[in-house]
Amino acid sequence: MARVRAFGPGDTERQRQDFLAGTVPAARAAVTVPETGPGSRLGLLFMVFLHEDRRTFGPAPAPAIRDAFGLLEHHGGLALARNLDAGAAWAGLGGPGPLVKLKIEFAAPVRGPAAVMLDGSRHAHLWQHIAGGGLMALTSRERIAQATTGTAASFASVMAGSVLLGRQDLAGRR
Repeated sequence: MARVRAFGPGDTERQRQDFLAGTVPAARAAVTVPETGPGSRLGLLFMVFLHEDRRTFGPAPAPAIRDAFGLLEHHGGLALARNLDAGAAWAGLGGPGPLVKLKIEFAAPVRGPAAVMLDGSRHAHLWQHIAGGGLMALTSRERIAQATTGTAASFASVMAGSVLLGRQDLAGRR
């Protein structure tokens, strides 16, 4: 039987620490919109930017994200998305300094859990875009810069520099 932690009315800080346990901090979040045109089937892309340093990768915070980024470097975002099996869910903690947690369970070819923490109030204007599900991207400023170097930044180039999660209407998705 699973144990549930009981929190009393004055346990706000304990609740917060419990909610933060095992998470990596997001650098920021953003939404990008695809170019419009005939046959466009993709909606908004909810982007979660991660730090490409110890805060995300070491010594043990999110090895599954590190592994997914490793596959991204070899295959690119779209090819990885066609073969990536992962589930995602959101959780929130209200009160002063609200927090939002993206929980990810990678099943194949990357395996393992990951949890990313976002500042709930800083990104409040964005939650409407992901509340009903949709396409999400894990990336970093460095990865987006690399994916768009030498080209005009486009929705496709942003997707190429991201680990894509969620509802995907991508050709060839299994």
